[in-house]
Amino acid sequence: MNQDELKRLLLKTTADVKQTAAAIGFSEKTVRRGIRDETIPCVKFGPRKYRVPTTWIAEKLGAVAA
Repeated sequence: MNQDELKRLLLKTTADVKQTAAAIGFSEKTVRRGIRDETIPCVKFGPRKYRVPTTWIAEKLGAVAA
């Protein structure tokens, strides 16, 4: 798997901070704080960008809905 394929796969299976905040109903600031204090799982995506696994969002939405 080359670098481009890996990047495409990561884009498909993760959401950026703005998408994550919208999906779970938190503010972007809260999501960034969660990433910083390691309560929200993340994938480093470039020097200063972080992305959250979509499975985590699905689990959180499931937990909130239940």
